[in-house]
Amino acid sequence: MIRLRHILLLACLLAPVRGLLADTGQLREVVRANGLNVVVFTAPTPLRAGEVEVVTLVTEEQGGRPVVAYELDVEVRSPDWPAEDPGLLSSGMPDPGTRYAHKAVVVLPEPGSWRLVVEVRVPGFEAVEVPVEVVAGRPHPLWWQLLPWMLLPVPCVGLVVARDGLLRRSRRGAPPRAS
Repeated sequence: MIRLRHILLLACLLAPVRGLLADTGQLREVVRANGLNVVVFTAPTPLRAGEVEVVTLVTEEQGGRPVVAYELDVEVRSPDWPAEDPGLLSSGMPDPGTRYAHKAVVVLPEPGSWRLVVEVRVPGFEAVEVPVEVVAGRPHPLWWQLLPWMLLPVPCVGLVVARDGLLRRSRRGAPPRAS
């Protein structure tokens, strides 16, 4: 018979698996230009002020072969900034989580509207700029950001409780010890 504590133990043990099922984020733009197809994603979903991942996938327009070696830069600008002020710039790198994607991590300093200008440079092709308009919400409170670290001991405690329960059950069925 499955008891409530068994269900709670299973839920605690499987909770960290949710983070392993992450994807590349929300699709923002698909652009065909200069012989290339550029797909831009952002994560997390929904966007919040703070660190934001900008993930790109690039394929050749003719033949659809994925491009592995390319450079990625992302410029962050607020509509409130004067045009002559420079934006925040972040360079991309290959994303270890996917085979063909490149990722840049940018910081949106505060909630509001932002313009991300994603520039992709592929050898043998002209550079492609993809403007992406995003709106970032307020960041989570600090306790929410630290919640995964605070819950880290829960699976360990669950394993100890399960072990103790199994030991008690096995002792009940064992014959009494001779003294």
